[in-house]
Amino acid sequence: MFYPNPKDDHKRKTGRLTTALAMLVVLTMQPVQAQDFDEMIQFVDLMNEFFVLMDSMYAAASNPEHAALLQMNSLEDIYKETGNLRQMLDVYREVINESSNPTVRRLARMRLADALKESGQKGEAIEVLREAINESVEQANRQVQ
Repeated sequence: MFYPNPKDDHKRKTGRLTTALAMLVVLTMQPVQAQDFDEMIQFVDLMNEFFVLMDSMYAAASNPEHAALLQMNSLEDIYKETGNLRQMLDVYREVINESSNPTVRRLARMRLADALKESGQKGEAIEVLREAINESVEQANRQVQ
């Protein structure tokens, strides 16, 4: 479930997990050593961080533009690890050509320009960025009218 304010959600989950931990201690009716309690608190904190991360991933995946950026970044990481960054250039070009979403196109152009620059193709990176600027200016002008 997505919660609009992650801080409130974190507090709610912290309270719920702390209550569950207290109930576990009471139900077992065994004395808890300070070290054991510290370890339990660390576990609860770790679980809270996990839930916050999962909520953030859900929120990003629910937004196609955010999801596209995360997917492009992940794919680029894989291509870099395998030494095939040049293959990512084709992916970015494909996204630019096939997407009708201006945000996704801008993201792909920025990532393409970065990848071109990183692979030593600075002239082409400049061309891609100039195209991106032109498209952004055109879109901004349409919004003003």
